[in-house]
Amino acid sequence: MSYIPQRITSNADGTLTIHDGIYGDAIHISDPVLVHLINSTAVQRLAHVLQHGITGLMGMTPPVTRLEHSVGAMLLVRRLGAELKEQIASLLHDISHTALSHVVDHAFKGSASYHELHKEAYLQTTDVAPILAQFGYDWRDFVEEKGYPLLEQDAPKLCADRVDYGLRDCLAFGHLTTHQVADIVNALVVVNNCIVCRDPRTARMFAEAYMEADSRVWSNAQHTALYELAGTAIRTAVEKGYITTKNLWLHDQDFWAGLVAAGPHHHDQEFTDTLALVSPNTRFAKVAADEKPDLSFRPKARTIDPGVRVGDHQVQPLSDLDSEYREIRRAYMESKAIVLHLRVV
Repeated sequence: MSYIPQRITSNADGTLTIHDGIYGDAIHISDPVLVHLINSTAVQRLAHVLQHGITGLMGMTPPVTRLEHSVGAMLLVRRLGAELKEQIASLLHDISHTALSHVVDHAFKGSASYHELHKEAYLQTTDVAPILAQFGYDWRDFVEEKGYPLLEQDAPKLCADRVDYGLRDCLAFGHLTTHQVADIVNALVVVNNCIVCRDPRTARMFAEAYMEADSRVWSNAQHTALYELAGTAIRTAVEKGYITTKNLWLHDQDFWAGLVAAGPHHHDQEFTDTLALVSPNTRFAKVAADEKPDLSFRPKARTIDPGVRVGDHQVQPLSDLDSEYREIRRAYMESKAIVLHLRVV
């Protein structure tokens, strides 16, 4: 896997230049509110939060960061002609992501992602709120994403969030080449406030790469099992008072170092042993439900069904235009609709 990190450089005139492997080199950002937000402490914290949580921290996946994705989502809606307010919303959509990203969702399971549940409370404690006020915006307008249709749509439709992490990860994992990513980006258009593809060929290329990323990484059984183990350790650490929930918004490295130190500090060998299993060397075997598995979970399967422009203002899902893809997607989703029971070996 070859991975080229996104770079942001400050210019003498106070503007920024972004070098990005998805949307192009030397993208100039001069809007003062965007410059101030990108330079804010809260947004820069995301440079130290990895997209893939524990597997990213352990080098099992490329070190794609939440900052790269957040800036990428902003660049995409900007490219597609979004107003400045939606560009701000895209930049801030992951502002409340905790250390280790979605690993925390495995610690505190609920109806929504942990960072979404706590976004409002977190956002008002950051330097983002006064920056927005300085430029005439209310931070409360950026808590919910449903008012920004280019940024957020229900799966399996395309949206800036889904497109950016999909393309960014597929490129980092080697499931798409830079030329293929460029073809897909150039094929994206907006119809009726939704991101769609110009043609079924690029739509299917993206959809198949996205499904491969899900199969090999996002819903990979070993990766998900490590998320579950790490989540168990985090939940235990909070319940026993080794850390507080405020620690969840530290940088990945600092947060993990605190967890590792907690076991010996509190003379908790069981906690230390559990944490030691969160390792690339840990292997898992599938067992039956009645064989006393160490872990049981249903991996979250992700697929997309991109809209394809047909005519000037009409859109049809790829699955309506491509029966072969419809069957591939159906079979894949069916294969994932099972509970995995695993034992540590």
